[in-house]
Amino acid sequence: MLDNQRRLFIYTEMMATIVVVLVLVICVETFSQRVRSHIRADDEPMAFTELLFDAPRRIVESWAK
Repeated sequence: MLDNQRRLFIYTEMMATIVVVLVLVICVETFSQRVRSHIRADDEPMAFTELLFDAPRRIVESWAK
């Protein structure tokens, strides 16, 4: 019983770590997009939802360059 609880605890720690990493990636992407839009004054700043849902596409495009 105790062994099962320990394994479950490790699993929940891993899931929490994954969630924290995803939140950090989203925060960094949002921050960098805001900085880029501020540097390029001609671009309109994107809304938070646009940043959130378009992030995977923009990341792939930046890797392809």
